[in-house]
Amino acid sequence: MRIFFFFSTFLIGCLSFAQTGTVTGKITNKQNAPITHVKVSLKNTDYTSTTNEDGEYQLEGVSYGKYMLIFNHESFAPDSVQINIETHHKKVDHILTIPIITYGELEVIGNQNKRQNDIEAITRIPINPADQIQNTYVLDEMLFTMQDAQQVSDATRNISGISVFATHGGVRQSMSIRGFRGVPLLKNGILISKDTGGRGFASDFEGIESVQVIKGANSLNMGAATSYGNAGGMINLVTKNPRFVNQGKVSMRYASFNSYRPTFDIEGLIGKNNKAAFRIDGAYENARNYQNIKGVGKESFYINPSLAFRPDNKTNIILEMDYYNISQTFDPGTVNLDPQNERNELYELPQDQFLGFIGNNITQKLLTSSLRVKRNLLPKLYIRGTAIYSNYDSRGTSSALSAIDSINHVKVNEFQNTIYKRSIERSKEHSDKNFVAQIDLVGDHIQTGIVTHTFQAGFDFRTYNVEERKFNSMVIDTIDVLERVTNDLPKNLKDFSLLSTTLTTTVSTGISAQEIIDIADRVTIMGGVRLGTSRSSTPTAATTLTGFYLNPYAGLKVRLWKEISLFGNYTNTSDPQNAQFLDENNKPLGAETFQQFETGIKTSWFNKRLRASAVYYRTINNGMNMQAAIRNENTGVIELQNYYFKGGLAVYQGIEVDVIGQIGENWYLAVGFAKMEGVYKESTKFTNGSSVKNIPDYTANAYVNYSFNSKSVLKGLSMGVGFYYIGKMAHNDWTNAQTEYHGIVPGLEPWDQKAYYTLNANLGYDFVYSNNPILRGFNIRLNVNNITNSIGYQSYRLVTVNRITPLNYSVSLSYRF
Repeated sequence: MRIFFFFSTFLIGCLSFAQTGTVTGKITNKQNAPITHVKVSLKNTDYTSTTNEDGEYQLEGVSYGKYMLIFNHESFAPDSVQINIETHHKKVDHILTIPIITYGELEVIGNQNKRQNDIEAITRIPINPADQIQNTYVLDEMLFTMQDAQQVSDATRNISGISVFATHGGVRQSMSIRGFRGVPLLKNGILISKDTGGRGFASDFEGIESVQVIKGANSLNMGAATSYGNAGGMINLVTKNPRFVNQGKVSMRYASFNSYRPTFDIEGLIGKNNKAAFRIDGAYENARNYQNIKGVGKESFYINPSLAFRPDNKTNIILEMDYYNISQTFDPGTVNLDPQNERNELYELPQDQFLGFIGNNITQKLLTSSLRVKRNLLPKLYIRGTAIYSNYDSRGTSSALSAIDSINHVKVNEFQNTIYKRSIERSKEHSDKNFVAQIDLVGDHIQTGIVTHTFQAGFDFRTYNVEERKFNSMVIDTIDVLERVTNDLPKNLKDFSLLSTTLTTTVSTGISAQEIIDIADRVTIMGGVRLGTSRSSTPTAATTLTGFYLNPYAGLKVRLWKEISLFGNYTNTSDPQNAQFLDENNKPLGAETFQQFETGIKTSWFNKRLRASAVYYRTINNGMNMQAAIRNENTGVIELQNYYFKGGLAVYQGIEVDVIGQIGENWYLAVGFAKMEGVYKESTKFTNGSSVKNIPDYTANAYVNYSFNSKSVLKGLSMGVGFYYIGKMAHNDWTNAQTEYHGIVPGLEPWDQKAYYTLNANLGYDFVYSNNPILRGFNIRLNVNNITNSIGYQSYRLVTVNRITPLNYSVSLSYRF
């Protein structure tokens, strides 16, 4: 009998513990009118709902307990209410009372404390940006709209310490963070391309919902810790997915240089139970380069369909396909007129002069298919899985300029390099097919007394199959760059010859774990580690390159007073770009390593809508794979050897200050400043004390936007102005006198690329307050960029030296429904 009594008591207790209820209600305004499309959610859970046409919502299967019920709508200030679910049915009606103009999702700029747009896509752990013991940023779609952002650099210019390393003939951008070139460019948290050379991949901004940035060496995130340039940071592009609402938007953009661009974005619910939704967005663009020459420009097509399923309140499934096809004319840019290349004498080409050829186009195609699943195991414990297949293909023809040798050609280029041979080549064809599978177990703010635990443990598997085909080049003609040149290719050109094919297969695995412990909202401790393996092979290679990486991370943040906190962290990361170099015993040296130390202060104001930070960082590579050099006793000359060793030192350090957010209901701003340097030390390849190429000594950015609210006679109007500055930088590396490296003249001190700035402005009017229901959906915007027509260059050594876009404008008209 006792056994039965205890068993019954235990069973009743279990059933009581497992009890769940349903929360329903109606959301209205002060006039008692229902509000549609209000997102209703329970804080720190995945229970969400959206109000229907009658303002009603429903949350099912919620475990008994106390929760914070949160209400979000684009036209009202966020609101919340504490509820206690202790019965099978809980009814909670609510009135939203404070109307605001948020212009879509712009609030994300300011309230960085919110977990915006699945920030864990790049961190792998659900921590708000303001609570990170790293510098983490989220830039939203509406900011892109206001600033007319068309590429990654247009968005990231709102953050300090980020610049364009090079544009590679204007066909793709390689980004730099903290002086590290070619930082990994991810999509939905996954490095979908092997990214040979750190050039990134093309992406259309119509499909981008937000851009997320983490600065510094973050080895325990998305497996990009062993990628080119990872020690500087990572940039993640988050694509648009269904939001379980019925709405849409179409737009047309017309801009300088005969550019036009129609776009669309439509989403809706599927079925009567609202458990499935779709979204499809796309764009077409046809534009000329700033020279405004017919046939010199780009044409692109983009489409991004996706489906989302919520079979129950614990499961989210997203299926997505993303396809981009872009063809762009390769622009060799300008040249340096100094015959010895000792001074910066870049030739300022007339704006309508183009030194390349019509038809020299690079075509890039990127197809990704993904499946993402999230399943709640308990209210604060869930499992998340992702599988992505991607296929990136780049091919086409490009042009090159090389100065005639003044030694072998008397009285040619003696005082100025003006006579050049112009050639074309079939650009190195690059095919990149990849598969990534990733799974994580995540604990989200689990409370035990005064201590809160947030943790992640995960596994990932990646395969990269890269094929590169190299072809010959052919000289077309000889030109004088100071004179007008033809842009037409001769007819009946010979076919290119295939010189070599390289096939590389890389298989990598990783196990990562991290935990954040928050003690009484005063002290935050973070620790983590990633164990990774990689195995790369080519059919023609005699050996297989195998790597093992152990990268720890630790951080501490202490809240000193109110919203002011001090923080510091240490990260170790690996860089395999020179891992194949062989030592004296003919064995690979393995990946180089970086140690990063970072410390600073964070603060937030205006109810956490304005965030500020000041950071000092120091990143050290004290194990560079250096080519051996021995002094010849007979000649006194230092001679490079055919093997390498672990040695050398490169130090990157700097100071960054950022203020980003919202002041009141009307003001939005993003202000940043960075001072940075990268210096070679104890090197056999580079001159000790010399700067790493393309690191600006300073960057500065400032953007301010003011929106007139519903109480103003100018309601619906917004205006903004932006300033962007890039300081001077060494255009190349300074090698030692005996070192042959990338065609650099040994021992030649590089000249500085000049600093430049741009001034931009935007003006917009939203008809949302119109009495005409049709007009309410319209929005018109005018953007003017580089108002002062400043001249600046983005160069990769002297291979390509491309001017920034001169004064230009755009007009966009959109309609939402």
